[in-house]
Parts: sequence; C-alpha cells; structure tokens
Amino acid sequence: PIRYQVQIGLLDTEIHERLIASTGDGTPLDPAVVGAVSVVPDEHQEAPDALTVDVAFDDGIRLVGYRAPEVALPGSTVTVTLIWSPTATPTHDLVAFVHLWQPGDPVPLAQHDSRPREGWFPTLAWRAGDLIEDTHEFAIPRDLEPGTYPLWAGLYRPEDGERLPASGVQGRLLHDLVPLGSLHIEAH
Repeated sequence: PIRYQVQIGLLDTEIHERLIASTGDGTPLDPAVVGAVSVVPDEHQEAPDALTVDVAFDDGIRLVGYRAPEVALPGSTVTVTLIWSPTATPTHDLVAFVHLWQPGDPVPLAQHDSRPREGWFPTLAWRAGDLIEDTHEFAIPRDLEPGTYPLWAGLYRPEDGERLPASGVQGRLLHDLVPLGSLHIEAH
C-alpha cells in the first residue's frame, strides 16, 4: 500500500521553469498539494515468512507480525519489517520505530524511527483490514561488542513523543514496547 500526493502546477514554457503557487496571502505552496490517493490491495493478503505477534495498540492498530534477522556484524545494516493490520482507521499521524536497546540503557544502541513506509503510507490513510508491511533499516555501530541484544518496536505521536499504549495476551506491555526477540552481534 502507498499514499500518493496529488499536486498541480504550471510551467512557463518560455523559460522552462515551474511556477510557484501561493495562497491568497502570498504564502508559497511548493509543491501545491490538492489531495491524496491511497492505493491498496482489494483483498486481505497474508505476510509471507513472518513471525506472528498479536499486540493491540490504542487507536485501532495491531502489530500482527515481523521479519528480523537473528545475527548481524558490527557495521552492517539490519532490516526489520513490521506488519501492521488496523482494526479501524487511526485518528493520529504516528511514527513507528524499531530499537536495538538494552533495558536500563539511556538510549538505543541502534534505531530507526519513521512514519510507516518511510512516510509513503501514513497511519491516517490506513483502513480496517489493511495489511501494511513497514520496513526499517538501521546500522549496527562498528564498535558494538559481540553479544545478544533485544529488539523492540512501537508507535508514538511525533508532536509529543508519547508512545501509544500497547497490550499483548498478558496485558499492557512494559514501556509500551513490543519485544521482537534478540539480535546476536558476532565478532568480525
């Protein structure tokens, strides 16, 4: 699924440049976005080769699966795919994240935070029954010591950084973080 922006504009054919549109008070609109179109599959599809989870977030969002490597090297790039399935159209524009984080540490060791599908399919465009594969890539620090580190995922509101409440089978998840297993960092 993806959400395209619909833009309009004019081209000055003599100088071959695009003219900048503006609002009535002169504020430039570059680009002039007049709407959006979501392109999604007609029928529900299953995510192949994904590990299953069942975590419910506030705002009608469920994390139903993920794909993540089990092993990585320092300095390598890791790709984690989160698979979302809303039960309703969300009412907030949210940021999804994947963190390689050791509980108790003040900051993640590595991370990737972005609006779903790198902003190409924001949560406000989701509909009940959609299946959204949301890929997150991040670099493992070159100086990270070999060992096993936990992976976590979640959602937050970008305006205040507040995480969306997340609940699993056992109830509310600690720190509203979804555990995605571990990533073993091998020595070079």
